[in-house]
Amino acid sequence: DFPEIPVPSPEGETRRRVEQRERERREAEAETRRREEAGIGGPGYGRPVYGRRGSEDALRFLARMEGTRSPVDETRRFVLSFYVEDRSLHIYEIFINRHLGIRQGRFLSRTRVKRGDTGEALREGDFHVGATLPINGFHFHLLQADDFTVGYMEGHPEQFPQSDVRRIREKVAAAMDEGGKKLLEFCRRVVALLDPDQRGLCRFHAFREELGKETELSSQEWMTLCRAYAAQRDHRPSLDAIVWQAQRELEEKGFEDFLGFRDYLEGRERPGEEKGKFTHRELMNAARGFRLPLSPLSLSAVLDALTQGKEEELPYKNVVEMLDYVAHPIAPPQVPDEDAPSFRYADFLQDLQDVRSPK
Repeated sequence: DFPEIPVPSPEGETRRRVEQRERERREAEAETRRREEAGIGGPGYGRPVYGRRGSEDALRFLARMEGTRSPVDETRRFVLSFYVEDRSLHIYEIFINRHLGIRQGRFLSRTRVKRGDTGEALREGDFHVGATLPINGFHFHLLQADDFTVGYMEGHPEQFPQSDVRRIREKVAAAMDEGGKKLLEFCRRVVALLDPDQRGLCRFHAFREELGKETELSSQEWMTLCRAYAAQRDHRPSLDAIVWQAQRELEEKGFEDFLGFRDYLEGRERPGEEKGKFTHRELMNAARGFRLPLSPLSLSAVLDALTQGKEEELPYKNVVEMLDYVAHPIAPPQVPDEDAPSFRYADFLQDLQDVRSPK
């Protein structure tokens, strides 16, 4: 007689699987929040999506997946690159959480794509922060755009009407007239609530809350308004902020063999051609060959900041020293306060008074 082998009940097995998926979902959400909170600047306000390489005509957006059955899919992040020259699209999935079992890499090869709802080919006007695009059975919600993309959209308002600050002013003025609101009363209320010292500046989020009572604007329109009337227009992170983020990533993974990485780079130089310098691509390939525990996006951002997007060779010893958080730690950057009084509301209200509302 064979001994009886205990078999787990289907109910218990199903419960364990559900608990495992729920635990993975919570870990993925926590990791996503940590990475997004570590960014420089507010969500969607011209933050860099990742190091820009290749064609400068590519409009790049950070996106998440919506409307899926699995809650884990909503924690995944993608970079959508739309090429204006031929209206083709490329989708790249970036690394978020290694516990998900999903590898970063190409999600969709560069090709022309049709919208899933209308069947029409994607155009420039379909892309803006806050839009949801149905692509090949998936729905991608655009969260952010990098500096080049935001600047390109603002420079081509005929293609991107939600980046046209003149049209936004006309829209706000028309909404106030239709609602029977007096612009003068709105100005007095804003000054009394947000700027009692009458400096002409206020916190943008507070102004957005007040203006939102009068009219509805999309995320892209709010972003355009914020950038157009910002007292400080430079939203780009500093080199120290980018390097600090890379150092933090290496420190969290416990990497300290910077001397070994430098020796590895030295060994990759060709005999008789020791220049002590490598190009962007050579450094990226060397880091991958050495298995440096730094994401390609973080390393590419550091190299792009050093070369300012140009194809230049970099002294690899300087790059290693810059990443060495043990010998050369970078102080945590001062994150800009998104609620600081830096919105020139007085100039915006003056421009509103000059707008003739359409009848």
